[in-house]
Amino acid sequence: MDIAREMVRLAAKRGKGTYFVANMAAIPVENGSFDFATHLFAPFSETEFARILKPGGSLYTVIPGEKHLFGLKEALYDTPYRNDEKLPETKLLQLVGTRKIAAKIKLASPEDIESVFRMTPYYFHTSQHDRQKLAAYETLETPIEFVIAHYLKPEV
Repeated sequence: MDIAREMVRLAAKRGKGTYFVANMAAIPVENGSFDFATHLFAPFSETEFARILKPGGSLYTVIPGEKHLFGLKEALYDTPYRNDEKLPETKLLQLVGTRKIAAKIKLASPEDIESVFRMTPYYFHTSQHDRQKLAAYETLETPIEFVIAHYLKPEV
């Protein structure tokens, strides 16, 4: 499920399953339908996650790590910031663990750099002046970091 039609179309080409366009505010599935769900870089709707999970069901949520895409930020901004790694708070689900995954990637062409830039919220909030700085790069190395949090829905 994604709100972006193009992402759902691309995902459906790659795997077996059911793919659909929907909004996190009202996930169009029955209560208690899932043993587990994943939530990646999107608004956190604790009531919807608690509603769609079976008792004892797991939610794996992924947020950007402190240095996620920091090389891209350094190329764009005079004073880049690190992410705060603040996990979503919830009273309906129990946090049972976290894990951080980190690596470094090399974007090998201006097209790759632009593609990654377009997938970020920075794309919509960056001035033309700062965009021009990024356009000067032929390649770019940047860390990628993800924090994966595991939540459980209580058995009741």
